[in-house]
Amino acid sequence: MKACLRATRLIYPAASSSAFALGKVLLTAPDVLLLDEPTKGMDGEFKRRFGELLSRLKAEGKTIFLVSHDIEFCAQCADRCALLFRGEIVCRSAPRKFFLRQFLLHYGGCQAQPARHD
Repeated sequence: MKACLRATRLIYPAASSSAFALGKVLLTAPDVLLLDEPTKGMDGEFKRRFGELLSRLKAEGKTIFLVSHDIEFCAQCADRCALLFRGEIVCRSAPRKFFLRQFLLHYGGCQAQPARHD
């Protein structure tokens, strides 16, 4: 099995390896998924299909925690977003409100406000 996994990593790009690993995990029918940078290396079409898969899993009642720097993907696919700073959640809300607030803080010259958890 280890030899097959090593061979798979050599043949497929990073995104395919991630999809393969997720497929193996899904075979165990978990209720909760923890995904770390799952869209790394994905092109736009692969990312779109991955988002559809996550939507189907959510519809089946799966809980998905996703850690990512891909803010566009998070804005499109997440139900809730949070910002971690020094190990603490400093802001969390629905994606639209979350990213609008972060944009205004960064580009709008707004002063940082105490953390709000809507």
